[in-house]
Amino acid sequence: MTDKNMSSAGRAARAAAMIMIFTLISKLLGFGREMAIAARFGATMQTDAYKMGQTIPMVLLSSVAAALGTTFIPVLTEYIHKKSPQETNRYVSNIFNVVILICLALTGVGIVFAPTLVRIVAPGFSGEVFDLTVTLSRIMFPLVIFNALAALATGYLQAHQQFAVPAMVGIPFNIVIIGQLMFFSGWGIYGLAVATVLAVVAQLFIQWPTVFKSGYKYSLVLDFKDPGLQKVLALVLPVLLGTMAGQINTLVDRMLASGLAEGSVSALDFGNRVNGIVLGIFVSAITTVLYPTLSSLSARRNVERFKRTLNIGIRVIIMLTLPMMTGLIILRYPIIQMLFERGAFDAKATNMTATALLFYSIGLVALSIRDLTSRAFYAMQDTRTPTINGMISVAINVGLNLILVRFMGLGGLALATSIAAIVTSVRLIMQMRKKIGGVDGRSIAVSFVKLGMASAVMGLSVYYIDNMLAGIITGSSFTAQAMRIGTDIISGALIYAIMAVLLKVEELRMGWNMIKQRIKRGGAGSDIGTT
Repeated sequence: MTDKNMSSAGRAARAAAMIMIFTLISKLLGFGREMAIAARFGATMQTDAYKMGQTIPMVLLSSVAAALGTTFIPVLTEYIHKKSPQETNRYVSNIFNVVILICLALTGVGIVFAPTLVRIVAPGFSGEVFDLTVTLSRIMFPLVIFNALAALATGYLQAHQQFAVPAMVGIPFNIVIIGQLMFFSGWGIYGLAVATVLAVVAQLFIQWPTVFKSGYKYSLVLDFKDPGLQKVLALVLPVLLGTMAGQINTLVDRMLASGLAEGSVSALDFGNRVNGIVLGIFVSAITTVLYPTLSSLSARRNVERFKRTLNIGIRVIIMLTLPMMTGLIILRYPIIQMLFERGAFDAKATNMTATALLFYSIGLVALSIRDLTSRAFYAMQDTRTPTINGMISVAINVGLNLILVRFMGLGGLALATSIAAIVTSVRLIMQMRKKIGGVDGRSIAVSFVKLGMASAVMGLSVYYIDNMLAGIITGSSFTAQAMRIGTDIISGALIYAIMAVLLKVEELRMGWNMIKQRIKRGGAGSDIGTT
């Protein structure tokens, strides 16, 4: 274990911690945003129209931006290692200019054909809710352009090992929307749509100054024959299809939900957002830090460290997400009540949202593993494997949606998403083992079993603790509910940690060794793969 490795691991650990902190702040503000939206509009026709109007530009067409950002990082990493700064800047400028042209065209087409798009994505909408959705989608179509620029800026900074600023972008986004709801609520749902666009613009003001400070110099170049652009375009279509797979799953859920009871679209969205706090705070921090690292290791053909880093990443994700999945399932009702049940968001909306959260939570671990493993394939510039698995996921999700929605309503839609994620994550791990022959399935399985046992004990304990607290903390105020859930979480974390120690969970020892090494070496850190 060299000093260089220890220093690198230390930087990675600090970067992940920093991302978690900023993401936690952003998520707290995000929940404040969702609470404000729920209190102002509830789970009603207006929120359904807003969610679906936002779905078209942000979920469908912004997949283009997400795919470009994903393929941008490994190619840019190659330029950084092998090309001059001038060549790298020219490549980046060319990518930016081409993306802007594409997104301008998509925005124009989307605005013109908004009614057709709404009929496709919300076949259950008609009359007033249909007209409102068309208007809101047209207001929010510029999101395609701004999301693309934000995604590329994020990719540029992460490729240069700068993670703080990209992790902060959710903060101004949420502040803008909360500010609109607090001070300009008289503008109604139309004001919320305008604020959503301005919120994404605010993200650009956070990132772009740092991009230029990192040494980037913009140039007005548009070369469709540029080798770097050609490589990105060769990679981007499979990545786009893979990215679209997840978005199509969301879209299909909402399409079918639009034919259910009023508020079903909003309940699915609120439930998915609560489930996404784990993905957004913890899993995102791990994948964000590891993706450029995996890309660099792949570019340098350091297969052994690549395998070790991916293996540890998967095991850490399991350690974090299993207890959180269990906690969300056990505490789904009090969590939804605390976050949303006020104003126009009534007990019926709470019940619908808690049902969605229950079935979304089942797939939390699988979604997390799938995200990291897909990034590992992208780091090796293998876009075909995640794309094929993404298409399989869509097929499973759509098929199960059509079956389960008849018997379980919106709960069936969420469960179908989870089952599709489980199948896809297992397939990706097996294919990664076949490709590089080194993802240690045995160590992953052992970790899963031990941590699953610890989570089960924790879940049963938290269930009884929460029932006891419900009789002691009887108030319905946000403070009382927060005290109850906070006590549940602290108790659950302690029980989980004790069980993990008793079961001799290897990840705990690895973490403890890293802490000791950091203390001994003045915070230098330890190699991520050392146990």
